Amino acid sequence: MLEINMEFHRGILFVELVGSLNKKTVNIFKNKIIDIFDGISNIVYDLSKLNSIDNYGISVIHDSYNLCKHNDGTLYLCGNDDIKKEFETWRLYGRVNS
Repeated sequence: MLEINMEFHRGILFVELVGSLNKKTVNIFKNKIIDIFDGISNIVYDLSKLNSIDNYGISVIHDSYNLCKHNDGTLYLCGNDDIKKEFETWRLYGRVNS
């Protein structure tokens, strides 16, 4: 299960992910998040309540990184060091900020 809480403040989209972001839940993420990214350049993902992530979840976060980059913005990851290590495993950690 995946719960997504969002708040937009001063040009930054803050996204709290709760549960698991994986093959089974990635469409929830896409349906709720990707559609509103148009024109957003800065995103902060709070991963502190994310239990697990797989390559599908990492891929959609990487897609949002590319959207930020395209809009001359930045994507930040905060919380949950174990989840951030998954980005290191996939060699994406250096591309996003923490």
